[in-house]
Amino acid sequence: MDISQTFSGSFIPYIRPDVIIFPMINTNGESQLYPISRMEVYTRLLKQTVLSADSIVSRNQITALEKLVKQTVGFEFLSGRDIYENPKKVISLIYQISSQDENHKKDKI
Repeated sequence: MDISQTFSGSFIPYIRPDVIIFPMINTNGESQLYPISRMEVYTRLLKQTVLSADSIVSRNQITALEKLVKQTVGFEFLSGRDIYENPKKVISLIYQISSQDENHKKDKI
């Protein structure tokens, strides 16, 4: 099945992700977003990956995960009930943390 014919404009041949978000349900409060280290991102992704029995393929899988982690920033997202009322809050939370990170980088220069 050619998905681009069924859903025109839906096929994206290439994308470079910038952010990895690990969602968690937070039933006791508002939604929150916390940055996590690259090592933690790598560990979480590795736990979710079924490595191939073929050593060459599994090495390629590990290499792809390493590349992905190096080019992204990771977050743990505690999803509260408020996110259902205002889904754009996720973007706002990411923007706030990104702004703090940029300011921190500028302070080091």
